[in-house]
Amino acid sequence: MRTNAGSHVEPAWVQFMFDFGNPNADLAERVIPDVERRTGVKFEYVPVLLGGIYKLTGNSSPAEYLRGIENEPEFQELETQRFIRRHNIAKFRKNPCVPVNTLQLMRGAVGAQFEAVFEPYCHAAYYAGRSPGRYDPLNGSRSPRGATRHAGPAFPDFALLIRAALVREMDE
Repeated sequence: MRTNAGSHVEPAWVQFMFDFGNPNADLAERVIPDVERRTGVKFEYVPVLLGGIYKLTGNSSPAEYLRGIENEPEFQELETQRFIRRHNIAKFRKNPCVPVNTLQLMRGAVGAQFEAVFEPYCHAAYYAGRSPGRYDPLNGSRSPRGATRHAGPAFPDFALLIRAALVREMDE
């Protein structure tokens, strides 16, 4: 909890910076609702391009800098399984399409914020990532539009969300 000058206690909040293509963000997103219920802390979801952060900071992804290190993939898998067991995550299946170019999905997330449909958009995009074959921009056979179909018939068209994000970018 934070206090301000008038001794008013404000609820604590945490930023969850995520990229739909990051498997660890996918796992973390699954446990956030429980953490919020148990602690009263509210998470603010912030869409980011993880590849852009790596580039901006002069780093590379773990898949790149850990390549060739003996036992590293096995250790990462062990840690993933420990997390899954600890948090009782059911039906976890890795997306075989990782790494995924998520630029359009993340732009859609920004547009969804402007259109006030961010939460259902995130649920739909994570659902698409958790269902291999639904969204695989690397093979070119599917579009990000498939991610929003799971959100229901009242959900805005994916192209509308992209336009909202791009227009906002040009205005700033």
